[in-house]
Amino acid sequence: MQSINRFLYGPTPEEKVRQWQGKLRTEARHLDREMRELDKVTKQARQQVKQHATRGDVKSARILAREVVRSEKQKDKLSVSKARLNSIGTQLAQQMAMVKVTGALQKSTEIMKLSNSLIKLPQISQTMREMSMEMTKAGIIGEMVDDTLELEDDDELLEEADEEVDKVLAELTDGKLGLAGSVGALPSLQDKLEEEETERNMESYRQQLNGFGYIHVDQLFSLLSIMLSRPLASIARAPSAFRKYASAASTAAFAGQKDSNGKYTVTLIPGDGIGPEISESIKNIYVAADVPIQWEEVSVTPILKGGKTVIPDAAISSVKKNTVALKGPLATPIGKGHVSLNLTLRRTFNLFANVRPCVSIKGFKTPYDDVNTVLIRENTEGEYSGIEHEIVDGVVQSIKLITWEASERVARYAFNYAETSGRQRVTAVHKANIMKMSDGMFLSACREVSKEFPNVAYDEDLLDRVCLQIVQNPKPYSDRVMVMPNLYGDILSDMCAGLIGGLGLTPSGNIGRDASIFEAVHGSAPDIAGKGLANPTALLLSSLMMLRHMNLFEHADKIEKAALSTIAEGKTITGDLGGKASTKEVNYTYQLHYRTCDITSDSHTDKPSLAFLPPRRPTGQSPSSRNHLTPKYKT
Repeated sequence: MQSINRFLYGPTPEEKVRQWQGKLRTEARHLDREMRELDKVTKQARQQVKQHATRGDVKSARILAREVVRSEKQKDKLSVSKARLNSIGTQLAQQMAMVKVTGALQKSTEIMKLSNSLIKLPQISQTMREMSMEMTKAGIIGEMVDDTLELEDDDELLEEADEEVDKVLAELTDGKLGLAGSVGALPSLQDKLEEEETERNMESYRQQLNGFGYIHVDQLFSLLSIMLSRPLASIARAPSAFRKYASAASTAAFAGQKDSNGKYTVTLIPGDGIGPEISESIKNIYVAADVPIQWEEVSVTPILKGGKTVIPDAAISSVKKNTVALKGPLATPIGKGHVSLNLTLRRTFNLFANVRPCVSIKGFKTPYDDVNTVLIRENTEGEYSGIEHEIVDGVVQSIKLITWEASERVARYAFNYAETSGRQRVTAVHKANIMKMSDGMFLSACREVSKEFPNVAYDEDLLDRVCLQIVQNPKPYSDRVMVMPNLYGDILSDMCAGLIGGLGLTPSGNIGRDASIFEAVHGSAPDIAGKGLANPTALLLSSLMMLRHMNLFEHADKIEKAALSTIAEGKTITGDLGGKASTKEVNYTYQLHYRTCDITSDSHTDKPSLAFLPPRRPTGQSPSSRNHLTPKYKT
């Protein structure tokens, strides 16, 4: 039946797209071969320039330098053309997706523009003419507006290239010929253009995301074309522009200074629901423990500014000034038009890594008493990029965005974390068997970074297999760091929290280059808000991560021991942990244990059941030399 339909009606839209994609791949391979040949010619010409310059034959050296410039220009043209071929391939892939939704191919001005420009390249002109006619019949593009070959005269090109010839001569002859003085190695024109375009696109992308609005699908594909048009293999080799972004993204080290009263200022975001109650509990405990901190309380309730919903300037200024914040739970209504405040905070301060230690608490009964793993979640993109829109009535599209920049940055943070904390292994958790390009890029970045850390073992595992195995037996995952994209980390970290007693016992830190925010990851629990039943433990443990980040180790150790002894005792715990105590009773017991606990022995050698980020500095190590948040514990 399919053969009869094909005979009567011709190939289906899907078959047409596959045929065009095959032709594009073939032409791209032809361009690759031609560029390799140009590389050989250019290399030979460069060697001959040096030889003639050594003999003092300036005229011949200059002629050969012109050939070098000609070859480089031609290679630039071919490289741009190949990128355009790849871009058409990406657009066609989107057409294939639309066929499944609408049943027909859609008109695309982008494909028409790209095809029109490629017709002018002699090497692929014939193929592009044939494809253009076929796509016109299929309704993807309109009639080509201009298919004439606009060829520049070689003499004109060379006249305009005199300055470049001088630069080539200067480069190859150490300044003896060409421009005065020696000139360093010159990046190719295409490298410069690609890097500039990447920077413009990345900046435009960030600005649009910060607007909290929906991005139309055509705008999105144009915006990300430089990333999506490149083959996975070339992206995995880390284009220069992406490497530049990643290399600049170091981990935040605490840079706060004590005020004249001898205290550090920390931004406090109480949050919603039970947030103000548990925040007040932390403040009371810190007063009892004489922690040298003063709180600067701010609200992140969105306001309307310039037609956009944004976080108040006062909150942004406070976090930027203090570089560290403690945050209670924030509520985001479910439904259209509501933007997650947690997501907004991560974007605003570029909090690229979410750190979730999951460690069993000695004395608190759970199915397992040997859980000891750390999950690090990429915190800014993936399925949580916030890019979704309705394509047609009844069909919504959500975009998963993965960039080399973010993947490499969180991978490097995970390896640094493992190395400095004595953990033996980093495991990248993924679904690259299905999401071959997006998760494939994430894995490629992890593999590249792993080469820089020979003392830390590296492996990869599928998300579903990790979920199955860790609930069956968490012990094999001890003493390791698991790093993963955003959505996977959200799910897996909550599951691991269940292994140690729930989100009420799980701390969390969001790490950025210029600021870090520590938070309770449980919900705002509006059903018990104001009743005095909330459990402050998760926010307290998160604040211990914050104290160690601030190098306040002694205070963190003693508060931690008081909290853990209270939980292990089991007499004064809240309802979510199986007890009946109120928030005030838990608060009072924590303070009581704090006054009576003894930390004269080094808790780091005693191996406490729980201790959160980072370890105590060795004697003589300055705070500035600690550049990464690291855990100190092993059970």
